[in-house]
Amino acid sequence: MSTEDDARSIAASILAQSKIISTPNNNSARPSFIYEEVNEKTGDVKVYIDCAQYANYLQNYHSIVYFNKTLFIYDHGLHFYRAQTNEIETHIRNTCINWNVTTKLPSVLLEMKAHITSMGCYTEYPFNCSTDTIPVENGVVKIDYETSTTSLLSHGPTHMFTYKLQVKYKPEIRNCFVIPLLNRMVDREFVKTLIQIPAQALLQMQTGHAYKKAYLLQGEPHAGKTSYLKLLYAIFGADFTTAISLQHLCTDRFVGGNLEGKLLNIYDDLEDVALEVIDQFKTLTGDCRHGIERKFQPKYTGKVTAVHIFTCNYPPEYPEKVERDAAFWTRWEYVKFPYEYGVNPNFYTEWYTEERLSSFLNLILSTMITIKKRGLIANSDIQEVMNNWSINSDPMYGFIDWLFEPNVGKKTNHYSKKKLYDIYITWCIDNKIPEHKRKTTMKSFTIALQSHHILPDCKTDNKVKYETYSSSSFVARFGTGIDLNFKESLD
Repeated sequence: MSTEDDARSIAASILAQSKIISTPNNNSARPSFIYEEVNEKTGDVKVYIDCAQYANYLQNYHSIVYFNKTLFIYDHGLHFYRAQTNEIETHIRNTCINWNVTTKLPSVLLEMKAHITSMGCYTEYPFNCSTDTIPVENGVVKIDYETSTTSLLSHGPTHMFTYKLQVKYKPEIRNCFVIPLLNRMVDREFVKTLIQIPAQALLQMQTGHAYKKAYLLQGEPHAGKTSYLKLLYAIFGADFTTAISLQHLCTDRFVGGNLEGKLLNIYDDLEDVALEVIDQFKTLTGDCRHGIERKFQPKYTGKVTAVHIFTCNYPPEYPEKVERDAAFWTRWEYVKFPYEYGVNPNFYTEWYTEERLSSFLNLILSTMITIKKRGLIANSDIQEVMNNWSINSDPMYGFIDWLFEPNVGKKTNHYSKKKLYDIYITWCIDNKIPEHKRKTTMKSFTIALQSHHILPDCKTDNKVKYETYSSSSFVARFGTGIDLNFKESLD
């Protein structure tokens, strides 16, 4: 008999048993854990519960797991474990009422709790430990990483999952059926990154091994970033994802409790608020075992495998020390969404069909096999990631790169202070830099340039003093036709 048949059999028996319990006069069908004692002198009958037997009865149906002072039960309708929401206490109460149990309900509840919490008790996090299976709508997909094949098993409590993907496994649907959808979102070079994200999330949940990658999706409004996130939600479901901002991830010591058991941390439209510290982010992405802290609860070691995805129009700025932190930049894939689309109210109906979602699942499964054998399929150069992030978070990087090039000599170059600022303002307008990203005063412009090794200075020529910017790191690009000569008239 399959695990699914076992579950149906247990469900049928519990249904039958519940009908018996609701009919207390049917003594022949009384459950084994209910017994009577008759007073020989008075003839009074008292009804009692054998709590040990009753606990076994509940355990057989609910497959109860007790961990971290929480009772988990297997939900035969949802096909995964979840924290019980008073189902056990309700069943005990109804049993006591239906069978006119003599013992007071608080006493029964107290004794039953002692029995139940001593059954299926775990000191280590017991869920989602399978290294080769994934629960989906129509069963549990088993991946044979050696032979690169997949098969479908029945649902059941023995798999010990606390999640289930919202997609059906249909091996007959070709992987490539979903590619046109992904091609609408990003350039071809980034399609593999969009596939890697869910594959990494499932592998980290399976293996407990951190692949040390987070993802920043950058693009203008209506570029398809949210459409990609909705594709992930269609596969993973909102219940098994969370939404914590990058800034919050870096500073809140309680985030581990919100991340535990989640497959993805998806935060749409990240605010352009500068990062202050990054150490906690590196810790969370560097390993899957972490100390879990929740307010007013004891700390314990748990499993945090969620992959972090953030979307933004412009990435947040970062502390100057981060520029030299290779460990931070290796943690990121920077994905550009370069297109812009009009609003199509029928887009999701037309594109997010059951067949295309199943195709995406098949593509994810094949990518998991590839990653397990060869490593990540998208692993960008850290200098490229840093440049993309820097230019888009602080337009000053783009302006300097447009106007200057590295100085190969030791000569210090001087440029007109006012001319350079005027050129900067014109560049911002031409490149549609948002107002809040511009340095709108000469003072703020001067301060920003100093971090790029372009310093305020003055130059005297023929006893005339000129306000300038000086730099030995940069020289104006040849052939731009832009006049930065400090000695010429500024009028």
